[in-house]
Amino acid sequence: MLTELKVQIGYQYFYRRQYGNEKYRYIPTDAGNKLITGFLKLLKKHYKESYHSLGGKFLFNYFHFQFMYWDSIGEIDNFSNKIIPSLLLGKVGFSRYSERDQSFDWLLEDVNSNYLIKKNIKKSKFIEEVEFDKKIIFKSEDILRSKNYNTDLGFQTCILYTSLFNNKNTYCIMCKYRNECKEILRVNFSELYAKRGYDKEKS
Repeated sequence: MLTELKVQIGYQYFYRRQYGNEKYRYIPTDAGNKLITGFLKLLKKHYKESYHSLGGKFLFNYFHFQFMYWDSIGEIDNFSNKIIPSLLLGKVGFSRYSERDQSFDWLLEDVNSNYLIKKNIKKSKFIEEVEFDKKIIFKSEDILRSKNYNTDLGFQTCILYTSLFNNKNTYCIMCKYRNECKEILRVNFSELYAKRGYDKEKS
């Protein structure tokens, strides 16, 4: 079944491939959380009894359709000129998907489509990330931090699944990637960076 977190991870996966930014992390604001919750309500209303059977495969096709659509548009008329969640998850975005010409749905199922190849998007990898048991993460980020510790793979795991550098955590303090991780936190999550007091540190 779909959850807010699965939608979040799904958007993040496609955004990373769309713009070639593997360090990007999508952590919704309050408005973003409301948007995702509203999106799930739209799905529930539209699919009714079938809603609970929706999972990673549906989410892949949905984001595939939406990102491919906006990629074909080219220039996007918003502040960032990027494919932002409100373009995909609001009522207009959902109507675009639900009212699509379904005779072309074979394009969404084609794992070798031009768009997927161009953006290096793998359906199997997407589903693997979306269906990951996130409950473990919130019980203890240290489970993730200790996996493949001080390796490139371990660093990528932290970027994807943890709240990044924390100077109160032993793993973080001793990690050889601590400076890079802290910089990713500063660039992408300035509020959390400031909350942890790093903005007051002497340069």
